[in-house]
Amino acid sequence: MPQVAAGNQIFDGKAIIFDKDNTLLDGVAFLGRLFLAREKQVYRWAGPEVVNLWRKLSGVADEPPRPQDRWVPAPGKIWLDRRGSLFEATYQEEVTLLAGALAAAGRPWADARAEAQALLKAADESLSLADITWPYPGVTELLKSLKERGFQLAVATTDSLRRTRQQMAYIGVLELLDAVVTPERVERPKPFPDMIQLACEEMGVSPKEVLMVGDSPVDGEMGRAAGCRATIGVGSDTGDPSLWDVILDSVTDLKPL
Repeated sequence: MPQVAAGNQIFDGKAIIFDKDNTLLDGVAFLGRLFLAREKQVYRWAGPEVVNLWRKLSGVADEPPRPQDRWVPAPGKIWLDRRGSLFEATYQEEVTLLAGALAAAGRPWADARAEAQALLKAADESLSLADITWPYPGVTELLKSLKERGFQLAVATTDSLRRTRQQMAYIGVLELLDAVVTPERVERPKPFPDMIQLACEEMGVSPKEVLMVGDSPVDGEMGRAAGCRATIGVGSDTGDPSLWDVILDSVTDLKPL
């Protein structure tokens, strides 16, 4: 089996599954721009009362609450909670949160849900891929090198399938991927093992032959629940160290052998 060096360890496997945001792409820049576009739509439609409640539900603030350790600055002079729904909720969960804010302002639930769906769709479609797709330096080259060494590659993300495929195509790696798994394709999202199980099924491998790479505790939990060969954390927000076999500063610290 092909091998990869990660820190002071060497792992072999048949496939590597990557999270997308904050692993391959700059998720803070993406989510910050995405939220600002959505906020503009919601403010025009529903006003400041709904926006203020929705911000709290999404984990967005003008100033970081104390303690600050979970909060990161994003474009537009806003702060995002790395454990908040903007980072970890599925698209349908985001629709439900916005619908809840609209309903709290007096909308009938059926209307609130339809409005939330339409508002998020309009905002998301207003952004170009160039606005929201910021690969970390060296990511494209890393994936190409891993593929050349014989690894199968997959992405498992809480983002939508359509946008994930578009972003992967935009950075020139979609054709390298053997599977792209998102919440609409499985019964249960992260941290449940369903996404890894589906990716493995499509690649024809066992989780015991797979390395899971991600930045969030839910990635590590998903990898452990699926029984992956190894879980590799990336960045400074990986949570409980026991979720990971090794933690790297950057995904490009992975070195194909």
